[in-house]
Amino acid sequence: MTDISKIVEEIVSNINNIIVGEYDISMMENTFCDTKWARAGKRIQNTDTSELFKITSVQTDEYIEAVPVNAGLFESGSYALPFPFYISGTRLATNKEWTLADKDLTKKTPIIWLLETV
Repeated sequence: MTDISKIVEEIVSNINNIIVGEYDISMMENTFCDTKWARAGKRIQNTDTSELFKITSVQTDEYIEAVPVNAGLFESGSYALPFPFYISGTRLATNKEWTLADKDLTKKTPIIWLLETV
């Protein structure tokens, strides 16, 4: 029998993290019909050029504004959001593991937590 945490982990790893933007010249912004879990401060990556961008502003399911991390133009295209951070365990074990995973909180959100009871 498969452990439920492995099943949930597989479901989380198969979440579609791709969003598609279309640059609107009249509005001078990249419009997105589905912004999913994009939030200011998070990074997104252009799937064609691999250029990284830091999100500066999000209007849910309307537009995203972002600046290049190194170089590049934030224009029409397909972008990958970071995958949700999956963790399972008891409160105490999960708190410790979550704290040690990374100091950068933007890499640990959104979080999907499967609480295990003792």
